[in-house]
Amino acid sequence: MPNKRDKQNDTSPTTGPSMPAPKMLGESEASPLEADSDADALVARYAEEARAIDARDVTPFKGNTARAVINVQTGVSAVLAESARFAEKGAPAVDLTALEGTVGVAKALDFAARRVRQVGAAPTTKRAVIGRAAKVRGVLAVGARALASAGLLDAAEVKRITGGRGPTHTGQSCCDLAALFRRNEATIRGRHAVTEAQIDEAARLGSMLVATVVPRGGKVPTAADPATAQAAELRDRLGVLLTRRYFVVESVGGWLWGRGGIDHVPALHTFERTAPAAKKVSEEEIEPTDEDGAVDDVTPEGGW
Repeated sequence: MPNKRDKQNDTSPTTGPSMPAPKMLGESEASPLEADSDADALVARYAEEARAIDARDVTPFKGNTARAVINVQTGVSAVLAESARFAEKGAPAVDLTALEGTVGVAKALDFAARRVRQVGAAPTTKRAVIGRAAKVRGVLAVGARALASAGLLDAAEVKRITGGRGPTHTGQSCCDLAALFRRNEATIRGRHAVTEAQIDEAARLGSMLVATVVPRGGKVPTAADPATAQAAELRDRLGVLLTRRYFVVESVGGWLWGRGGIDHVPALHTFERTAPAAKKVSEEEIEPTDEDGAVDDVTPEGGW
């Protein structure tokens, strides 16, 4: 292809794709552009084909799926507008229905990517859970400081455990305070107001927060949750499927317009850029030329 392709998520073959026998729109197998009213049905329509892709060819899809949908719609519409040309002598065999279905694959990918974000959200780390953990931690912290002032607990350790802020620290602090009270149970029994139930609750909520809250700037481990990993795998497979399908669209665009195909069929991940405003040139800046025209005119006498 003469088009400049994106390197990201580019799994296209090194040789040009074989184009199946043409199926003109209007035949029994043709269908209108994919309906996207039911996201689950649209994803399921292409899931089987995506799962049939060799696992060695699947890589994480990191592109902007919403932008991919826009670019695919633009490219496919441009190619389908020239569908009459594929009936001409010497034209390649193009499956127009398959090209049209590429829009559906793009939308399915977008839905699948959103599903990964939905599944990956940790419902157990709601404000109520974090708020409750903070209250229990406060009770244990007050008791621990009082015991440290009485010389029954290590003051430096208590200061280290109770310092800091944020959901991540709250979880770890709950775990550490519960362990501190349990480890020194024989020494502090009957000398504080913290109940055994509060210690148990602190340990439980702390473990929950430590396991689910991701520190700011941290990376969400998609493989830790089976549901998230499964959703991410389907997204990545649909990404490969879309890249392969759109490669055919780009190939057709190259046949139609040559190197100008990129103007009609945008690259999968490209973003529109605003052209810089033309610099205004004043009349004073315009250099005078000879009456016969520009001095650097090198047009051959007989034309090009």
